[in-house]
Amino acid sequence: MKRSCLALFLLIAASAQAQPRIQNGVLETHPVQGSLEQTFRKIAQAESGPSWIGYAVPSIRRESSTCCGTDSCCGACRLEGSSANPEGAKQDGVVRLESSNQMLVMFRVEGGRINRIRTFPANCQLDAGRLRIHWLGDVPPTDSIKLLAGFTSPADADSGSLKLGQSALTAIALHEDGRADEWLRKFAESQAPSKLRQNAIFWLGSARGKKGFEALAQLVKREQDPSIREHIAFALFTSKEPQSTTALISIARTDSSPRVRSKALFWLAQRAGRQAAGTIAEAVEKDPEMEVKRQAVFALSRLPKDEGIPLLIQVARTAPNPAVRRQAMFWLGQSKDDRALRFFEEILTR
Repeated sequence: MKRSCLALFLLIAASAQAQPRIQNGVLETHPVQGSLEQTFRKIAQAESGPSWIGYAVPSIRRESSTCCGTDSCCGACRLEGSSANPEGAKQDGVVRLESSNQMLVMFRVEGGRINRIRTFPANCQLDAGRLRIHWLGDVPPTDSIKLLAGFTSPADADSGSLKLGQSALTAIALHEDGRADEWLRKFAESQAPSKLRQNAIFWLGSARGKKGFEALAQLVKREQDPSIREHIAFALFTSKEPQSTTALISIARTDSSPRVRSKALFWLAQRAGRQAAGTIAEAVEKDPEMEVKRQAVFALSRLPKDEGIPLLIQVARTAPNPAVRRQAMFWLGQSKDDRALRFFEEILTR
């Protein structure tokens, strides 16, 4: 009897998770017939007015309280807007003790064309804005990635197409399926528009763990475009992988572009630590480009004071370039640190 009750409970729970919680709209469910793309296109082409098509897939994120970019899930998230808790939204009385391992992937369709892609944690309630939602059940993550990938190659470079492509890339990056890693890597290495490549690079660093870090570490060695390498430096900064600091240090020391070296120094300063401080101080002393030296001095000013202030004082005392010494003094003055004040007092009373 207990086993029967447990099986019934699990069946009910699975059924509850199969559909989104919708208010202020009409929900229609559809089985996937043939491929996901065939089913999706058939529904989209049949819609003349605005509506939404959606499904759920496993996500890398485990968010129990963040729905619409806020820290509250007590109301509904507007599909037709970006704010939470619209006027008239009601609490559903559900207490969520665990985060959801699913995300909702939602496509806005109008006139047979997709004009918006959004993602939400599956435990969010959605306000449909009085529109129809076509819900697809049991979508394989691989098929979802393939469908979304079709929106990342815009036919033209207008802002709407690029924004849709960026939204599709974000949705792909949030898939738990490991094939998202490989797809993002290939896209980051492609000849796609820079904004889309940068989006893929960002997600490799910030969301895809070790696989993402390894892809970036290889890409930065081969990439010819300095603006893309600059973005790789930022993506490495967002990575939680321990080796990312070493990779940033390598960029700061060896990249052929002064601007890229400068940016790597800036992001290293946000990391702090002995490795970062040593590399930044080394750039002040040894980098051949004046602009990189200036950025390195600024980076020293962004380190925690116990790391940065002694190094700034050392630069102000010993740097052979007067412009570098002056900049170090400027940032010491901005710090209002007692050690900086004592240094200025020493200089002025000689």
